[in-house]
Amino acid sequence: IPDSNIILMLADDMACNSRNPRPAEIF
Repeated sequence: IPDSNIILMLADDMACNSRNPRPAEIF
């Protein structure tokens, strides 16, 4: 799996994480 795919998967997981106070926003 290319590293770029792994980064995208992690970013998507963070955006969808219910514990994130601002869903769909990555800082």
